[in-house]
Amino acid sequence: MGRKGRKYRNKSTKALLEYYDDAFIVSEEESYTINDQEYLLRDSLHVVKDGNEFLFIDNEPYLINKTPSSAPHKKTSTIGTVFKLLVGIFVGALIAAIIISSLFGSNVIGNMASDVQSKLSTLHTTSATLPTTPIVKSGSIEQQRAEKIKEAMDFTNPVTRDFALTFIPKSHSGEYNIAQICDLWETIYKKWTYVNDPRGRDYYSPASRTIQLGLKGDCDDFAITVASVIQSIGGSSRVVTAYNAEGGHAYPEVFIGTRKTSLDAAAEYISKRYHVKSIAYHTHTKDGVTQYWLNLDWQSQHPGGKFFHDSGELTFYYPNGYWYQSN
Repeated sequence: MGRKGRKYRNKSTKALLEYYDDAFIVSEEESYTINDQEYLLRDSLHVVKDGNEFLFIDNEPYLINKTPSSAPHKKTSTIGTVFKLLVGIFVGALIAAIIISSLFGSNVIGNMASDVQSKLSTLHTTSATLPTTPIVKSGSIEQQRAEKIKEAMDFTNPVTRDFALTFIPKSHSGEYNIAQICDLWETIYKKWTYVNDPRGRDYYSPASRTIQLGLKGDCDDFAITVASVIQSIGGSSRVVTAYNAEGGHAYPEVFIGTRKTSLDAAAEYISKRYHVKSIAYHTHTKDGVTQYWLNLDWQSQHPGGKFFHDSGELTFYYPNGYWYQSN
């Protein structure tokens, strides 16, 4: 039997649909069994996101079938605690705001939903717009290295892409996010075998070849591989070279976003996953916009670990061949 539903749309709730694809109220009685407890519901809130339908019970979302029947449905384990908490807050605030808006006007909900949506967006990382202005010193060592790194970062190669997809668990599926970054870094870090380049030269192994060889190589091979798999799932990454009295080092960094809230959300996730208190990151400001880049050095033991102790001069290499120095 079909459900009698009414659309959950008006000017006050327009902001809700900026995150969900659809929202509606089911007015007839519905019966669900969740965690061995039966719920008999009427006028329940349903939302749809990316083809999945969720039912809200006590301000918590539960994944249900697209055409539920009298058969019981269990709560999905793929909805993270943080997501449930934020969505619960959003729905609770939305209900309260509906009451308030009836007294003070409909703009209350729009403003409140906009604020909560900005918090939800911090759970995901974004991609950076890569700089494209070429460096003038075309014959420099840095420019030659930039071209080699660009060629080695073969993130469109099926081997690189397939490797990345293999090691992201179902629980972290969905839009590109900090959990996927940690999954890929952790996989490569745990499987990595350090082997030096041939004496007297720098060899930049393509990421696909490093993967096929069983994740073996030196620090720049690690940096190129990590940066490439992140690029292959829609992220933005770069390779950093640094020097001190003992020699040179290379490590990857991943773009987190241009908002401090995005960095804070990533820091909170990393601190819980790896039981650490802080993260290391670089900032790059251009035209008044600050970018946040997270350290992914293999020496750091976890994403956002301590930086390599350098002498102060760093060179940043991007997958499109752009590079610049900072000191």
